[in-house]
Amino acid sequence: MPTRLLLPNGDLASPIALARNKTTTETDLYAIDGSTLYRRGADEQVDDNSVGKSIMVNSAFSGTNTLVALTHNDLTTIFGENAKTTVYYTSCPLDKLERAESWTVPVPALNGVECITSYISAKYDGNRFSLQVRGNLSAHPSLQHDRIRPESV
Repeated sequence: MPTRLLLPNGDLASPIALARNKTTTETDLYAIDGSTLYRRGADEQVDDNSVGKSIMVNSAFSGTNTLVALTHNDLTTIFGENAKTTVYYTSCPLDKLERAESWTVPVPALNGVECITSYISAKYDGNRFSLQVRGNLSAHPSLQHDRIRPESV
């Protein structure tokens, strides 16, 4: 049965993203509300009355309108585009997702982003997203050593 990702204030979460967890058969839900990143583990999604748990509060999350979650090499990374058209990311090892202190501080990665969208790629482990930056540059970033590596389209 589908459940809603509720926030502590009772609001429905938006934007949201899903990422595979350490079981590889279930997904965790992530959401931003204001300046707070929330997580709701797969095991917490059976009760429609449970709420997301705060991972961290950071001003980089403020005004986030798009959220993308990727899992690769035993690491979950959350990318977001905020109101300043900056893409940021934070990451955490798969075996420590429920521990707020294990997540990295959000890092600004690209400025001037006009559009961000995720898609599935069989070539790259299914985890990719594309960006439109400053009207004339499209890129298919991937994670390599915890950095975004743009590639020409």
